[in-house]
Amino acid sequence: MNDVLRMLTGGDLRSDGAADQVAEIVLENPDLFDDLFDGIDVEQDLVRGRASHSLEKVSRTQPEMFLPHIDHLLQAADGENLPMARWHYAMILTNLAVFPDQADRFLPVLLEMLDDKSVFVKSWAISGLTVYARLYPEHIDKITSSISSHKGDKSIAIRSKVRNAMECLLDPTHPLPKGWVKSERLTANFR
Repeated sequence: MNDVLRMLTGGDLRSDGAADQVAEIVLENPDLFDDLFDGIDVEQDLVRGRASHSLEKVSRTQPEMFLPHIDHLLQAADGENLPMARWHYAMILTNLAVFPDQADRFLPVLLEMLDDKSVFVKSWAISGLTVYARLYPEHIDKITSSISSHKGDKSIAIRSKVRNAMECLLDPTHPLPKGWVKSERLTANFR
């Protein structure tokens, strides 16, 4: 395990540990990005979950760092069983919406996440898909249909999220709820 990932050890998954600090270090030292990205392949859930958290923070301001790793990121998201990592992957894929040429690759992963067992994963998938629909209206019908199919979800939180998403999807002037867009690069699109 490299030095960057060692910083993410200790404690348990109820804490983010040093995930925010690691993201700051990587943003200040981009040559450490690959060391952090290696965390998505670590067997220990704790390190993998925190690495995904750090990566999400990095993706907010430096999405270009992910471009050489898109295939690996999509494979990791598809095979991940840790909810904490999966919801951070949903957030990362949303932050990477700044790349129009990748939307067709990211959307199927987010759509699949709508059926996740974790409320957090579903929730971030819904907000991410809503962002994609706003940015790329050619996908709005598929996204609207997929999100709408969850209006009867057993979770009150998901039913509420679906209602908010549908308001945004059906009315392009309706503002996205606060907190749905984490990317500094995307924020300008939703002011």
